[in-house]
Amino acid sequence: MRWRAEVAREYVEIRKRLLELLEQSRGVNLNRVKTNYPIPTPLGYNLGDAFMILTRHTQRPLQQINHIQLHPEFPRRDARPGVVPDSARA
Repeated sequence: MRWRAEVAREYVEIRKRLLELLEQSRGVNLNRVKTNYPIPTPLGYNLGDAFMILTRHTQRPLQQINHIQLHPEFPRRDARPGVVPDSARA
């Protein structure tokens, strides 16, 4: 499916950009640089927090993908897109 390749390409590009930003921030005290959350919130956070959130945010979906791929019924040829069978639910 072409959209999968596009999503994978975009994911890799975003991760490359995050790595570039992390490397550019070398020598910067990430705890002292304040940043804004895209949604108005009373909680402020710093650049170190932002990098941590961006990094950790993708770990859970990748763990879920791994869990699905390890399931004995993966891949199911009769599976319908967007439908998770009861036997695959944790």
